[in-house]
Amino acid sequence: KAGIKKNIVTHSMRVGCATGMLKSGANIKYVQEQLGHRSIESTEKYIRLMPVDLKKVHSKTHPRELKKERDSHLRTVKTTEIKKRII
Repeated sequence: KAGIKKNIVTHSMRVGCATGMLKSGANIKYVQEQLGHRSIESTEKYIRLMPVDLKKVHSKTHPRELKKERDSHLRTVKTTEIKKRII
């Protein structure tokens, strides 16, 4: 025996595989085909949202975060323009 004490079932392996593929950037339609699902809704059930993933998406897409990024970029541009004028 391998000494694995956790009971692993086929379903949990499918969930893990589907989640891993999606996290790695696979298109959900491809995952749907791989799993043999007729409807995309069945495949969507396999997606497990992790708090870390939610934070990453939030930081990349929330309007407030996008504004921070734009403001930061504008400050950099303005600073660069000021430095060019001084030189």
